Amino acid sequence: MANGILSGSGTQANPYIVEDGWDFDALRNLPATEWQWIELVDDINLAIFPNWIPIPSKRFNINGGGYTIKGLRIVGSAGSLGLFAQLETLETKDLRIEAEIIHTAAGTSDFVGILCGRLVGGSFGALSTDPPRTASILNIQCFGNITVTATASTQATGGCFGSTWGEANVTLQIVNCAYYGSISYHITSSSTTTPSAAQLRACGGIVGHAEARASIANYSITLANCISVTQFVMLGGTAHALVGGIMGATRTGAAPNITGCISKNRLLVTNILPWTQPIWFGGVLGAGMVSCTISMCAAHNEVIFNPSGSVAGMNIAGLHCMRSTGTNPVNASYAVINFTNPNNADLPVTRSMRGIGGQVVINNSFYDSQVLAEGWSEAVTNPEWGRTTAQLQSQTFLESQGWVFADV
Repeated sequence: MANGILSGSGTQANPYIVEDGWDFDALRNLPATEWQWIELVDDINLAIFPNWIPIPSKRFNINGGGYTIKGLRIVGSAGSLGLFAQLETLETKDLRIEAEIIHTAAGTSDFVGILCGRLVGGSFGALSTDPPRTASILNIQCFGNITVTATASTQATGGCFGSTWGEANVTLQIVNCAYYGSISYHITSSSTTTPSAAQLRACGGIVGHAEARASIANYSITLANCISVTQFVMLGGTAHALVGGIMGATRTGAAPNITGCISKNRLLVTNILPWTQPIWFGGVLGAGMVSCTISMCAAHNEVIFNPSGSVAGMNIAGLHCMRSTGTNPVNASYAVINFTNPNNADLPVTRSMRGIGGQVVINNSFYDSQVLAEGWSEAVTNPEWGRTTAQLQSQTFLESQGWVFADV
């Protein structure tokens, strides 16, 4: 019907039909504790709302039909921001979103992502006696710019999803999702030098951080075949920043499997304000507070070190920057790191360059030692895994190292 009057009944067989921006806004009026099915039948322009108010927590299964939500603009100073503040879902698919988000995040649960601040597989607060379920997030494409000033002890920003939240007996699958845009990050709260689950500021191209209640059972999360083309702009801060091309950090209760993902990152350290704690950057994952597996991933990283202010520490890794616990294997993956210092700024006293990652188990994974040698002349962790550009471009060589190429 359009104009804010929803047709359909919200069931799987007869979903609510969304035809325009007024219809989409009307979704916020549906009950929060009942499962609803939603289907888009046209592109949606949200520019009719100069400052979109994120739809609060809902249990929606959304079929985007390949349509685009455009004109999404959000400026906020409290709460989680995105098209949805929190989305509980068993299936959301085939949706393209164009957005701009500016947020001063003051609370420890203030998460930012273009689709949603927090993504919940299944229903929030599920019981351990609930039957096993699979929650599928498929073909979500996000485009735009995000600027966050984080003032709380814990904050997560992702191009698509700020935080993923696991529930009992749920397998959360994020497949064929993508982000193309920039994330500018400024942290104003104090912290210890070493990241911890209690004080975690993370931003990632697809997901800011993954977490779940530590007491839940039978929960898993997989990110598969996702693409991130992201410019991370480090504006300055008084706390550590965890930055990952695909995911910023794993936090609690979740052991993500990241497979078949590609990231093309630019980390731009151009801060006028000082960074008084270290920056941790990984081409796929910034930091693992709990275990994570990276398999068959590729990260092309450009790091431009051009600060105007001081930088206390800089830790760079091709795929996985640091871990807190677990073995965190990296399997059959590769990284390219192009480091430039255009104005010959003094490097931080605390600094490290890891070709693959820190404190991880490396299995047949490599970094391009030729490219890294052009910009970084100091010691590199994982030197035994460095290979030439020609080797990394050779299917024959990679097959000799145990890689298996599938016909597509």
